[in-house]
Amino acid sequence: LGLLGLLSQPLFMGGFTLLITVEATLSWRSRRRRDAESRTRVLFSRSRVAMICLAACLPFVACMLLGAMLPSTDFDVKEYHLQGPKEYFLAGRIHFLPHNVYTSFPFLTEMLSLAGMVVYGDWYFGALVGKTVLMVFAPITALAVYAIARRLTDQPSSGWFAALAYLSTPWAYRISIIAYTEGAMCCYVALALLAWLIFQDR
Repeated sequence: LGLLGLLSQPLFMGGFTLLITVEATLSWRSRRRRDAESRTRVLFSRSRVAMICLAACLPFVACMLLGAMLPSTDFDVKEYHLQGPKEYFLAGRIHFLPHNVYTSFPFLTEMLSLAGMVVYGDWYFGALVGKTVLMVFAPITALAVYAIARRLTDQPSSGWFAALAYLSTPWAYRISIIAYTEGAMCCYVALALLAWLIFQDR
C-alpha cells in the first residue's frame, strides 16, 4: 500500500478492523470445538511456582510498557528506525530516500511504526504507538520460551522460570523500550523453534 501511495487512515483502519473481525470469528469457531477450560489447565498450571513467576514478571513488563511510551533518544532510532517511517508518512507513500542510506535496509518492524503513524494521523504520537506495539514482542517471546521449555522438559515450572529469565534479562528490557528490530527477531526465532518442536512431535 505504501509503494502505491495508499497510506490512508480510513483504509488502514478498515483493514485492521477486518483482520480483527476475521481472527475473532475464527477463534470463536475454533473454541467451540474444544474444551477451553481443560485446555487452559493444560497450558497454564496454577501452582505456587507459576504464581510467583507471574508476579515477578509483571514489574518487568510494566517497565517495558512505560519505557516504550517515552520519546526515543537513540541515534539509530532517530536517524532511520523512526525517521524513515516519518518521511514516508509525510510524503504519503514509501519511496527511496537518497539522503538516508540506512532506510535502504530491509524495513520490517519499521512498518509497524509507519502503521501507527497512519492510524493515529500524526508522525510523532504515531511513532510512540509503533514503539509500544514493538514492545509487545517481549511478552510474546516470553510465552514462546515458556512453551519451548515446558515442551522440552515436560515440567510447567521450567517454562515459568524460562519466561522469567527472558523478561528479566537487561537486554530484553533494553530492546523493548526502543524501536529496534532485535525484539521482533528474538520473537520469530523463538516461534520458529517452537513450530519445529511441534512438528517433530507429530
